[in-house]
Amino acid sequence: MPIKPAFSAVELLLVAGISAILVAIAVPGYLDAKVRAEVVDVKWTLKVINDGLIQYHLESSDFPEAPSMQSPKPLLRLYDGNMLTQEPVDRFKKGLKGMGGFYDDVLIGYDYIDPNNRLYRGYHARLTAKVGVPRSSYNSKYWILKSIGPDQTDFRDEAQGRLSGVPNEMGVVDYDPTNGTFSLGEITRSQYGVF
Repeated sequence: MPIKPAFSAVELLLVAGISAILVAIAVPGYLDAKVRAEVVDVKWTLKVINDGLIQYHLESSDFPEAPSMQSPKPLLRLYDGNMLTQEPVDRFKKGLKGMGGFYDDVLIGYDYIDPNNRLYRGYHARLTAKVGVPRSSYNSKYWILKSIGPDQTDFRDEAQGRLSGVPNEMGVVDYDPTNGTFSLGEITRSQYGVF
């Protein structure tokens, strides 16, 4: 009985090795491209929310209050008032919902930047230096929209890792993709408003 031609074990191992090398080259590039696309999407979401906040201000002569126990999700007012077409969800928080703490709320973060709050002091200084607005102006404030970014760690929890409760000493730090796709930092958008 003649032997049927087949691949030898060496040939199969060679094909498997080449396939593994190709996968090792392709997967990191794919993951980086995916994260870059998600960052662009979050930046677009922040711009849409920014426009919604300005529209809210034009209609009510005020901005939504900062999050508090009485109003923990002020950005939902924009969605309820038809100023946003979808809820302002932070795509980087979606998989962290059950973790508790800063990660239970899946919405984009919104707050006023208080220069006396040590977590916002450095960010406020960088912002006022860039924009050139006086540090103290009657009835005016900066507000900030923030996503936790690809590192999926809130700035109030970055010093010793997620759920440590130890804030980053530098406060809010902007995400910088030149430090690597998964570098620490929040994706932010700030605005100066007169109230």
